[in-house]
Amino acid sequence: MVKMADVDSESMHRSSDNSGEHSSRITMHTFSTAMNDTEIYFFVLKLDESFVLWHGDKSELGNMTLAMCSKFSREAISTSVTEETSDFNSSLATKLATRTGKQVFVGGKTASTDEHFIRTVEARIVEELKNHPEHF
Repeated sequence: MVKMADVDSESMHRSSDNSGEHSSRITMHTFSTAMNDTEIYFFVLKLDESFVLWHGDKSELGNMTLAMCSKFSREAISTSVTEETSDFNSSLATKLATRTGKQVFVGGKTASTDEHFIRTVEARIVEELKNHPEHF
């Protein structure tokens, strides 16, 4: 079983036929941040027109939210993919989908729901998006 913390950045390539007419690239990217005594890990799985962002302090999937842009609204719309819901994941997925114009899955679970903690996690994701947009 592979744990999130064990995955290094790497990429895979697949092609639908021998001519290479349809080609897609899947990339994985990890980063982290420390908050007090807690290390928060982030994992990004970039697909063609979407990405999955996982965040957490344990290797648990937690809530998974999907957000995407709609021609009927300026702001992206979101829905929970799992039974468990998270206002933070929903808000984060909506912001990221609006910002990137991509379909975004956000999952994760952290022990703290402190407002400062949540802002720090969000700021770290935004920093990574600004510094490494090729991973999103």
